Amino acid sequence: MLLAQAAPLNPMTFIARMLRFLFWVIIVSWSVSLLRRLVNRMGRGARNGQEPIDVPSDARSQKLVRDPVCGMHLAEGLALAERSSSGEPVFFCSEECRNKFPVGTATPATISGYDVVLPQHTTLSNRTSFVIAPDGKIIYVLSEMSPEGHVQGTLGAVKASRALQRALHRVRA
Repeated sequence: MLLAQAAPLNPMTFIARMLRFLFWVIIVSWSVSLLRRLVNRMGRGARNGQEPIDVPSDARSQKLVRDPVCGMHLAEGLALAERSSSGEPVFFCSEECRNKFPVGTATPATISGYDVVLPQHTTLSNRTSFVIAPDGKIIYVLSEMSPEGHVQGTLGAVKASRALQRALHRVRA
């Protein structure tokens, strides 16, 4: 019976393997130490430079809500709450997002009632501004997809309507 002879262990390969092992142990320990220092430094910076945020722990703060403008999710207790035109609560992450939220949105009934349907999509309206007199009559209409002129046009129509009402009031008096 022949026994396979094991190759003699070369002392240089053993030393090389040990040195490689020690090298990686040193690299890993140095990386952990560096990471620990970095995390500690970041923690100190937040404590020194900023006020801590008081996060409530009640059930309301545990519910996540979504900002309709930027899509950010945040705790309901930290969000700015407003009521939409339909009466539903709407939550915002900041005043900036709250100020960007459209307040004059039209319902499908309003769109069809005022004949402002966008031809490409029947549930959307074109950009239409109306000025409605106190007696319910429409005194100004501007249908233009560009936002230019809507504010100036409607304000001009309101001013002209008020001036006409004052003149009529003077004539009657």
